[in-house]
Amino acid sequence: MNNKCDDVESSGKSASRTAASIGNPSAALRISLAGMDSGRDEMNLAEFPLAGLANRWPMGKDTLVFEASKWDKQLRTKVLRRLTVTASAELGLPTASDDEAILGLVQLSHANGFAEQTISFIPADLFRLLGWREEGRSYSRLETSLKRLLGVTLYYDHAWWDKQRKSWVDEHFHLLDNVTVRRRPQKRAGEPRQPWSVTWNRVMFRSFRSEYIKKLDMNVYRQLRLAASKRMYRFLDKRFHYSNRLPFDLRTFACEHIGFRRQDDNSQLKRRLDRAIEELVQVGFLERLPRDVRYRRIRHGYWEVLFVRKRAIKKKKPAGRDFDPQEAALVNRGVGSSMAARLVREHADSSIRAGIDQFDELSQRGQNVALTNPPGLLVALIREQGRSVNQGDRREGVDTSQERPQTRKPTRTVSRRDIKQETQARRERDAIQAHLVSLSAEEIASLEAEALSQSTPFHAEGYRRSRLAGHEALAREYRDMIVESHVRKVLGFSSE
Repeated sequence: MNNKCDDVESSGKSASRTAASIGNPSAALRISLAGMDSGRDEMNLAEFPLAGLANRWPMGKDTLVFEASKWDKQLRTKVLRRLTVTASAELGLPTASDDEAILGLVQLSHANGFAEQTISFIPADLFRLLGWREEGRSYSRLETSLKRLLGVTLYYDHAWWDKQRKSWVDEHFHLLDNVTVRRRPQKRAGEPRQPWSVTWNRVMFRSFRSEYIKKLDMNVYRQLRLAASKRMYRFLDKRFHYSNRLPFDLRTFACEHIGFRRQDDNSQLKRRLDRAIEELVQVGFLERLPRDVRYRRIRHGYWEVLFVRKRAIKKKKPAGRDFDPQEAALVNRGVGSSMAARLVREHADSSIRAGIDQFDELSQRGQNVALTNPPGLLVALIREQGRSVNQGDRREGVDTSQERPQTRKPTRTVSRRDIKQETQARRERDAIQAHLVSLSAEEIASLEAEALSQSTPFHAEGYRRSRLAGHEALAREYRDMIVESHVRKVLGFSSE
């Protein structure tokens, strides 16, 4: 599966092994925080929660169940996928702190290139990686988490993706098989720190080795404070791989994938989600959307929640000549330099300013998030403003024949046909994204392979070269183009 983050770099493996063999109990993996911003997440762990969103459970609570229906391509029917988490009576269910500890252990294994089932480490390195303080409370917190995780049993019913078998399977296992905690005696000057060690269950380690993993920006993760934000970040970051616009059933998303209480009503769920969403907006991961766009009522009692990934606008600058301020404003909003120069030549400053103001207002309100071509919309708005000015001048009897040189081409205005084409393009784009969102991970992998095999030689070669050169952003653009073109054919849309 050509996942955006399935690659485990060989250079990272050698650079991270600064200690002796992991099998040596006195050897510990030392990690550099600066080199661990590009972390990893196991994709089965990102799909369903393993822990609660608080650091305490009600007395007697010893079981968690998360489930969601998904279309199974092999069985040609919807299948209920369920994760059941059970705990030891003494230590209880995993908490939000335990969920962080799991992710930290994944990063330690990643730092070692997922080479060994047992990983030996210095706790202080794990604290720095997760943003915990190095203090006695953190050591106690980590020890409790490891003990609790050792006693947890996970029951995946048709919910564990086995990449080697390329199918959903039932898997029931403990997350960890062994934990070694070394007590901290009074440390003498110059004395090396005592390492701890954990051993992954073979099912978990096999998934690591089969590279069913994705990249995770740990720098963004460390900026988040709410447990719900962290859980939402991991889940959405997995799902954003094939689409930057994701709608979900509100209750399924909030209760089954994030871990909010099922007894909460829709209004309570939206309020709880709002706090986590705001954090993800603040760190630049999600687009800010109006509330009526974020939450959409499907029918009585059923709501849909929408997430749009934040995309940074790359500012272009024409080279080799002075840059007109109006052109700069257009280019910074994605319009090509040649088109920006043409608009400035053909339209009055007032038309350009009015078009830019209208475009910015739509962007801030989030109403252009579904458009396939925002720069094209800006051009259309400016031309529409120019047409309105010309029509107004004619109604008032103003002679505009001397306002522009006679050699200029007449301004192309936005017709009903243009609006109809843009509307149709938007509907087709939404249908394509909805189709991709409905697919499972293995279905998407199959679709991507089929799309690549049927792609034009130009796009296929561009995708291959960008991957070999390590240009992930360019490779993603090629892949999105190839997959979208293929889905257009599958859905019966005309080629663009």
